[in-house]
Amino acid sequence: MEESFYLCFSLKCLKVVGEDGSIKSNEELWEYLKSKKAVFPVSYKAYSHLRHKNWVVRSGLQYGVDFVACRHHSALVQPEYAVLALSEGDNDLNGRLRVWSDVHRTVRLCGSVAKTLLIVIVNMLSLHHV
Repeated sequence: MEESFYLCFSLKCLKVVGEDGSIKSNEELWEYLKSKKAVFPVSYKAYSHLRHKNWVVRSGLQYGVDFVACRHHSALVQPEYAVLALSEGDNDLNGRLRVWSDVHRTVRLCGSVAKTLLIVIVNMLSLHHV
């Protein structure tokens, strides 16, 4: 989801066609993706930040994190970082790492797969526009 929006909005190299056959605007696509994934604004902001720094970012689903990322092409090296995207402050979007056992579990998992945990805190004020 994040990569498709990044390609549409930031790189302008992808067009998304809706079920009705019309090309979706960035605003329509943003609203649609937010409706499918409540934390999409937070995860997109983290994803785009890493991509703007020229990191290679992939899904982290198999590691229990949002993304895996590396500073070099992933064909050359394994991703170095397991990335969690959290919103700033105490709100409903921060369902993870609220208690010590969550932190401990995540760090142990990252250590067992040779990844460094990278937590990206997203400022909620920056999410009010596309």
